[in-house]
Amino acid sequence: MLIAGRNPPPALVAEAKASGMNWHFTGSVDDIRPYLHEGDISLIPLRVGSGTRLKAFEAIANGLPVVSTTLGVEGLGLVPGEHYLAADADDAFAGAILVLLADGPRRLRMAESGRALLEARYSWATIARQFEAICLEALGKK
Repeated sequence: MLIAGRNPPPALVAEAKASGMNWHFTGSVDDIRPYLHEGDISLIPLRVGSGTRLKAFEAIANGLPVVSTTLGVEGLGLVPGEHYLAADADDAFAGAILVLLADGPRRLRMAESGRALLEARYSWATIARQFEAICLEALGKK
């Protein structure tokens, strides 16, 4: 398993090493895309935090299905079961991972569905049209 991200918990790193688990911790990376291209699933076990949820969009845009806590995809308009698997408890998270690892066609359907949603709602062309409409509306009010 590859765990990409800054500041992995030292206890997790130590436990993985002591258990002989084949886990690799990258620490901070300049570009997440090469790591996403190596993966089969993106995991977002976010339990606290605020701000944008770019991790989910990065994974989906790079063709990965996502397993996330509800908080990890909050505000993105993703539909559980269609665009990602939702799991807020440890056992549910592990179960969702196992489901996707065992079902290649489901991983593919979820990745394709997520990508289609991003292209429809968040592509540069879509965002540019929305921005243009806002600007034209603002100009019309002056």
